[in-house]
Amino acid sequence: MTGTKPAWKNRMDSTIVEVPAEELLANPFNWRIHTQLQQHAVEGSLNEIGWVDAVKVNTTTQHVVDGHLRATLAYRRGGKTPVPVIYVTLTADEERIALAAIGITAEMGVHDDSKLLEIVQSVKANDNNLQALMDKIGAESQQALDNAAIYKKKNPKTLDDLPDDSKDYKELERKTFTSSHPLGFPELLPEHIPTSVPARIATWVGGAVVDVEPDLWYLVWGRDGIDGLDLNKTVVSFYTHDRFYQGLWFKAEIYARKIAQSDIMAVLTPPYYIGNQDPAAQRHWQRYRSLWVGRYLQEAGIKVIPNVQIVPSDKELCWAGVPKNVPIAIQFQVTPDSNLILDMVQAMVDELDPNQLLIYTAPAAIPTLTGHGFMSRAVIIKDHLSTEREIHDKEHPVIPPEPR
Repeated sequence: MTGTKPAWKNRMDSTIVEVPAEELLANPFNWRIHTQLQQHAVEGSLNEIGWVDAVKVNTTTQHVVDGHLRATLAYRRGGKTPVPVIYVTLTADEERIALAAIGITAEMGVHDDSKLLEIVQSVKANDNNLQALMDKIGAESQQALDNAAIYKKKNPKTLDDLPDDSKDYKELERKTFTSSHPLGFPELLPEHIPTSVPARIATWVGGAVVDVEPDLWYLVWGRDGIDGLDLNKTVVSFYTHDRFYQGLWFKAEIYARKIAQSDIMAVLTPPYYIGNQDPAAQRHWQRYRSLWVGRYLQEAGIKVIPNVQIVPSDKELCWAGVPKNVPIAIQFQVTPDSNLILDMVQAMVDELDPNQLLIYTAPAAIPTLTGHGFMSRAVIIKDHLSTEREIHDKEHPVIPPEPR
């Protein structure tokens, strides 16, 4: 059982009392220098609003601990000007600590420039000096927001940070694409699929790689930032939870603009989850969404690679909408249905004759793939977790014990 934390000491000896300004002693260790603008602004605030905080005075030394400028401004109005004061009892050393900490800790905070701008734009001060300060704060906050937006555009940290090219794709919104399939599955356009991709592909894990300088990066959407990633040699994949890329369906126009504005080489069709035991209507809907998003991105001028989900209960629909003689991507995991799935992969390859088969898988699963005919055109991409594990093992090698 952990003990309760000791209560913080209350060093304040009084409620607020009014003290003539001429009786307050400036602290010889006060380190703040107040600019003319600050003095005018604080005086303007006192003129406009009045006192909203008391000056703190140490009973041990009678020195002001906090509120030097307000005390000075009050004295300038006349020595008898009443100043709200709270007395505290500190040793001389504690006083110096408080003197430093009160100012320094306040300066450690950072601004929420959007909220600060909203505040200063929502009110108008009657005092000219105070309004001048608020105008200055507003201009500086706006400039900070503008600079942040420019930096974010030039240095996106995630795919969501990609800039918006302002093109209007509303004419594509929820469009029903023409299809020869009896269920109306959208058909991917071969002219908007890369003719081939480099064979040296590595999974991007936030810039930490192990002895890898690939010709192409596989970026898993929603898993890692893109800071430092060369987007024009990047394919975006979706081998993660659906929740990370639901926006591609619900906000297709926004993401189409962002991806079109970037230099991303290509995007896989998103594999919205299809369970082998799911009702047929649900399986068809998920496959429709995947193909619809892919076709939508193609119509927006984005290169798309078909990502085929092999589901044993949907053999006749697995590669619906996918053209022949183009690169095709799949994910392979060892399961009790592995043999059936691999037979279906071979059937797909025999029917569609892809010029490349991009297989995202764990190295431990490769022996299961070995020997199948489709491996002659396979490009293996190590999955995200395997790549992370490889990096971890290299950075934290296991040192064998010394022999006895």
